[in-house]
Amino acid sequence: MNTLICLKELMRTRGISLYYISKQSGIPYSTLKSHIQRDSQLSVREIQKICTALDISLQQFLGGLAATA
Repeated sequence: MNTLICLKELMRTRGISLYYISKQSGIPYSTLKSHIQRDSQLSVREIQKICTALDISLQQFLGGLAATA
């Protein structure tokens, strides 16, 4: 599963920015931006931080269901 597609879908459905996700999760903005620019996958730890910060499950993140949480 492409974690960047999931991240972009989460941002689109929730109307939130990469900067917001960075601030809420504690993941540096430059790290998240680098993932997108290089088309590199998020780590499990990064996904966990995003899910915890946005109060969504891993299943919701990966399934694109974050908007219904």
